[in-house]
Amino acid sequence: MMDNTNVDVNMFAMDDGHWSAEVECISNPGLSTHRRVFSDEASANHWARTQVDIITRKTMNEAVVRQIVRKLIKEIFLL
Repeated sequence: MMDNTNVDVNMFAMDDGHWSAEVECISNPGLSTHRRVFSDEASANHWARTQVDIITRKTMNEAVVRQIVRKLIKEIFLL
């Protein structure tokens, strides 16, 4: 989870033994998650890793789409 500098994971133990986790997307806050509560650390960690993967893939796809659109616009206006 630490590989992606575009994503901030907040996960911590609560006083009642549960775990809380949320994932924030820095470049696109609309992809951020709400805080969720889990019964154990493993479940919180698994959920957070899954969310990081989803956000990473979405932001990578956004970058590819932007590159394609930018290329098409340049081609259209240069003709």
